Amino acid sequence: MSNLLQEVIHHATMKSFKTRLKVNNQQKTILAKHAGVARHAYNWGLATCITEYEETKKRPSAITLHKGLVAEVKSINPWYYEVSKCAPQQALRDLERAFKNFLTIPKCGFPKFKKKGRKDSFYSNERWYIYKLQEGQNS
Repeated sequence: MSNLLQEVIHHATMKSFKTRLKVNNQQKTILAKHAGVARHAYNWGLATCITEYEETKKRPSAITLHKGLVAEVKSINPWYYEVSKCAPQQALRDLERAFKNFLTIPKCGFPKFKKKGRKDSFYSNERWYIYKLQEGQNS
């Protein structure tokens, strides 16, 4: 690799934008459902990991957890189908990363169960369209 290319890669910066959204009650509900499903999937995955480790001394991967989530949880919780599939999938990937960090980075603690109202978040790689209706328009 040339020195110029190494220098360009080394000096590349990542930019992010933090945006505060003004959402109506319907949009708040949709966002809260996504965060709730992500939290539920993460907590279910953490409980499953703890049980699995106690029984087999092995930790399941995010893919294995997702297959179990689809088989066991989604069938009895129809509200999972009201949100994007990305929310629970990413939550399980985040759980896998939390375990890897716990096992490899000395200062990282054991993953904790998530609580409602504390840093509620979710991830989606789908496009979200946010628009403002003109006065007099119906949704």
